[in-house]
Amino acid sequence: MQGGFARVVLLLLTTVFAAQATAQEVITFEGWARGMVVDQVFAESGAGPVAVAGINPRFREGTPAAIIFDTSKPSGGDIDLGSPHELCPNRGPGIGWGGAPNRKYPNCTPRGNVLILAEDLVDIDPADGLIDDPDDEVNGGVLIFDFSKFGTIVARSLKIMDGNHDDGRSRGAGDREEDTGTVELLGINDVPLGVVELIRAGDNGVATVNLGDVAGVVKIQVKLISVGAIDDIVFLPGPDRGAQGCAVSFWSGVVSSGDPMRSQIGLGFWRASGLDPDDSYNATFGTGMEPDRTLLAALESPGGGMDGLARESVAALLNALQPQVNYALSGAEVLALVRHASSDADMANSTALLWDFNDQPSGLSSLGCPLLYSYARRVPRELHRRRLRPRN
Repeated sequence: MQGGFARVVLLLLTTVFAAQATAQEVITFEGWARGMVVDQVFAESGAGPVAVAGINPRFREGTPAAIIFDTSKPSGGDIDLGSPHELCPNRGPGIGWGGAPNRKYPNCTPRGNVLILAEDLVDIDPADGLIDDPDDEVNGGVLIFDFSKFGTIVARSLKIMDGNHDDGRSRGAGDREEDTGTVELLGINDVPLGVVELIRAGDNGVATVNLGDVAGVVKIQVKLISVGAIDDIVFLPGPDRGAQGCAVSFWSGVVSSGDPMRSQIGLGFWRASGLDPDDSYNATFGTGMEPDRTLLAALESPGGGMDGLARESVAALLNALQPQVNYALSGAEVLALVRHASSDADMANSTALLWDFNDQPSGLSSLGCPLLYSYARRVPRELHRRRLRPRN
């Protein structure tokens, strides 16, 4: 059969993109001292922590470079990171063409604390654990926010301040929105989920970057080409990850027992996931594996490499789409993991991850593989029903 992919898409459209009632969370960076080097932050509600890594390519590898900047008292000569702008009704310390009230990205709402990449980490006057004169790195770098504590999130938006690749020196190009950087959205196992261009808000400007309500996000990675500050990261916590999963041996065994009655029951479990043992692996997963094989043949493939990934991915997709299994991944996440596995290392990592999720502790209980309990009850019931069936 070749209909596996169409059925998977239909199921994903009706389940993965269902509206979530989860309360929105915002990370504002308030409550931290100016010049503090941060490795984790919390949402306004106290939810978290969200791990933070700041990477300045000029620093020694592994040196944390994400620091707090107080926009109400600009330091390091960074008047273009002051807020509000000096021409706004509530006059502030901010100066720069991009943040004026008549510009496209005005800076008239006090921003308070924002997060920047440090230009230096000098802490000597006094030596109090805080950077003496916080200033943002003109050559850019990377800020990474890791939401693993939440499982996954729905990425909504963030604010970029002073997003200006030339640090204000090319004022004639004030209305261009380019060359500021990107926001990369990464899922489980660092699978790419999307890339959004940062807005070039100009000197002192503040712009909201729409992240598209992308679900399944584990990391938000902000790549700055030049100066800039981040504020107000808005997200929705994703659903709690399940702790159930049925192993490869279960999904293969229930349709390969040699007993037509047992196989029929097992086939029902497959079809409740929208899949059939005879569906094409490539058509279902959108891959180009050579040679192609059925989903059942993929489950029974020996060896490692692509065979190992094929084995675990079929079980994973069945678990993810099976209504009775509270699995750790969505169907979309399983498909993305497989499509992203382009190298031997990717295959090994994805296979190990899926094996871990598939082989949950078993037993006739609600934990592990809940279908075992259903299967164990239905087989003797069906045998008893057949014994009572009148003979001709």
